[in-house]
Amino acid sequence: MTREKASSQRSLRSVLAVRRTLAAGDWLLAAALAIGLSGATVPADAALISRTYVVSASGFAGVDPGSPPPPFDPWLATFRVTFDPALNSTPTAADFYSGTLDAANGYGPFKFIYNATTKALTVGDECPSSCTLTLDDAIINLSLPTPDTPVFLSAIYRFFSAEAEDSFDYSTRTGAVVVPEVISPQPVPAPTSLALIAAALVALGLTRRPLVGAYVTFWLERKKLSGS
Repeated sequence: MTREKASSQRSLRSVLAVRRTLAAGDWLLAAALAIGLSGATVPADAALISRTYVVSASGFAGVDPGSPPPPFDPWLATFRVTFDPALNSTPTAADFYSGTLDAANGYGPFKFIYNATTKALTVGDECPSSCTLTLDDAIINLSLPTPDTPVFLSAIYRFFSAEAEDSFDYSTRTGAVVVPEVISPQPVPAPTSLALIAAALVALGLTRRPLVGAYVTFWLERKKLSGS
């Protein structure tokens, strides 16, 4: 066997070694990264979101014939709620509420109920188990196709008239609702995911070490071959 042929064979073996090392390294790296990135990256409370809704309801009319003119029209309300869009909620105190129908007018404190099946959000005062009118109460009904795209459905309130010595209900289906700000927690990588990603980086380092050696061997063989 000639010297040139032996050098060529050694160079070929070096090339094959480089390819095998690269293929093995890339496979291991891809597997480690796939496992790491597929891990849970959402914290335990990431399902909870907070939204602020600004509601304007107008065009109130008496539910019963002969009702006196509505004492409050329009009804302006701003409230902030925290809930899980995937779960039903029991009556929960609103994080914040201010509006025309407030404590000064005998209304509140306000709570909300969210129905994950119908995507309905009901906000009202005096909601021990369900939001229904008793005494001087007020209720707003919204639909939430998504938490950021609310739709006004209806509003109703009950008012006791000292002059008539009776209570009257006033309702409307005319209104609008906007979301002035979006407040939601950002997903943070879980510790297990961080560990798996770190392992992938370590695997990359380990597989690249023999790869560098193989490239050096290949270069030296080519140099000898070109100099012969």
